[in-house]
Amino acid sequence: MKYCVVYKTRRKTGVYLFVEKKGHFERIPEGLMQELGKPELVMMLPLNNEKNFNRVSHHDLVKGIEEQGYFLQLPEKEENLLHEHRSALGLDAMPPKKEF
Repeated sequence: MKYCVVYKTRRKTGVYLFVEKKGHFERIPEGLMQELGKPELVMMLPLNNEKNFNRVSHHDLVKGIEEQGYFLQLPEKEENLLHEHRSALGLDAMPPKKEF
């Protein structure tokens, strides 16, 4: 059975790093590793079925790991309820800045 290993970082909420083997970070760009900080093991994920994982398609995950040596999952864009409310009222999402 084929697995990948999932890591998270405390520096970036909602960012997950998928790699082929535990502790194998050699193919990940140095700048990315510095930005992520020390990865924390979350789980080992079986890749033997075609099921999607969370917001990641099985195809994209396997392709990323095979081609780049890793797959990076970024958090979803956060909703801005104020912008949505203003838009529903027919107003600009952001009020104009006042000059003093």
